[in-house]
Amino acid sequence: MSERPDATFLLGVRGVTELVFVRHAKQALSDDFLRQPVGELRDPPLSELGVRQAKAAAAAALGPEPIAAVYSSSSGRAKETAAVIAADMNLDAVVVDGIEEFGFFRELAPDMAARDALGDLRFEGFQRHWARSRSWDAWPGSEPASDFKGRVLDAVEGLVARHQGERVVVVTHGGVINAYVGDFLGTTDDMFFVPAHASITRVRARHDRRVLTTLNEVQHLAGPGDLLTF
Repeated sequence: MSERPDATFLLGVRGVTELVFVRHAKQALSDDFLRQPVGELRDPPLSELGVRQAKAAAAAALGPEPIAAVYSSSSGRAKETAAVIAADMNLDAVVVDGIEEFGFFRELAPDMAARDALGDLRFEGFQRHWARSRSWDAWPGSEPASDFKGRVLDAVEGLVARHQGERVVVVTHGGVINAYVGDFLGTTDDMFFVPAHASITRVRARHDRRVLTTLNEVQHLAGPGDLLTF
């Protein structure tokens, strides 16, 4: 006998959209990235490790599942990750606006490191403010947190409306995943968890209900190759 449909958690219910969020794979960026010029931080390409992470996500986590479409933010690192995943499914990745990462330091001079642009006192203060509040508004010279969240929700909900009853992959960024999931969970932190590079988070959506199925899947990154990074 089949299980009774569960409308609360959208199990066995028709017309459910599954969003498979993939954080982009690791970019070619120093671990001490805040000391680099701001312009170098905005859209670095994937590293060699990142390419392997993207292949792991496609082959081990997404390949066996029927996927209607693969979407990507306009950032190069997301497009590169999405291209690897889409190729594994014989699809073309489609770039959509609105799911780019939070616009940090966008008002600072691109040829200066953030510490140099802000000065030592404000730079150290902003880091402590961010650690305490986990609010994007702690980042000076950056996109307003409300603007960021608004564009993310509009874009993702547009994809839900476009793909009723289908499964789609959305290759995007850690801040974007936090913004969307955090909204329907009702969290107060703009960043309440750190998605691993090429990690997977699944959300089921139908009408006004959103259900978190998995958060930050990393099993495809574990093993002898040790592909897990944050």
